Amino acid sequence: SQVWKLPEGLEPVAASGLVLTQVGYNVGMRPRLEKGDRAVVIGDGQVGHWAAQTLQHRGARVLMLGRHDDRLGLLRPGPEDRVVNTAANPNWMDQVRAWAPEGLQAVADTVGSIRTLEQLIPIMRHEGGISSAGFYGHEGRIDIQLLRNGELTLYAPSGWSKPRMDATLELLSQGALSTL
Repeated sequence: SQVWKLPEGLEPVAASGLVLTQVGYNVGMRPRLEKGDRAVVIGDGQVGHWAAQTLQHRGARVLMLGRHDDRLGLLRPGPEDRVVNTAANPNWMDQVRAWAPEGLQAVADTVGSIRTLEQLIPIMRHEGGISSAGFYGHEGRIDIQLLRNGELTLYAPSGWSKPRMDATLELLSQGALSTL
């Protein structure tokens, strides 16, 4: 039940971290969105990239927030996708607002930053979604009233399931997810 046959032609190394790749997939699949909706991904690590790639595959326009130019440079942006180095740009929220003048439909937090979430929540669209796989530790408290005001949904995916692993492997074999 925990062994997957790799599709013909898929580089085995590309699938070697499939459980972690599935975390990014899971984060990117949770929010409700339509093609062209704006989504912010917090985090430029592996899970952040896989969440961004999944959101892109679903048709979202993605803005990735991170602190490492080399990692941010790995995102394969579409024409409306962006990356912002928050360490180098203290006014990063202005860039997000300008990029998403009609608001954000989704926020995917892959690092566990309550402060960043709280800054983004006011510019989320009504009935938007937050998907979080970040680790918050003892600071992991969100004021539910902040979510209620915009009727936002919080998704807190954890773990893995066979259907999600299968779907992740399928996207990997299609080239929609890049791990190498």
